[in-house]
Amino acid sequence: MKIVKKCDICKSNVYVDQWGNGKCKNCGWYQNVDCLNFPKVANPPNFISLNKAKGRYKKGENFYPTFKEFINLVERGFDFTFKFENKNFQISVHDDITLWEIDTENYVVYKSLSEFKRTFSINNQLISTNWNKIKNLEYDC
Repeated sequence: MKIVKKCDICKSNVYVDQWGNGKCKNCGWYQNVDCLNFPKVANPPNFISLNKAKGRYKKGENFYPTFKEFINLVERGFDFTFKFENKNFQISVHDDITLWEIDTENYVVYKSLSEFKRTFSINNQLISTNWNKIKNLEYDC
């Protein structure tokens, strides 16, 4: 049975499951109980906090994370997949941070978060200054 609730961001009707999870077709926000319980923290599958999302929605901005917000998620230990210049990549966070080019043997290991933040690059392009080229960012669970 589908349950209808009001979106936490735009107040449109959203179908959610019995746990309160569902994506708003109007604004794209994923309804999630953790977002309500911790509105200042980004909770997957969302990349930014509920409070930030409300502010961005009012300004007509999207919910895509900034590079700094992305780094904060990496620091929390989340893994990601994304595209950069039509190539697929994965970031895997363990004791180190590994950037894998999917379906190849290419990878780079960053020994610390500070090294990753300073030097994360693909094809000699520093990602902090080329963040707008990252596409299809998703959590890799």
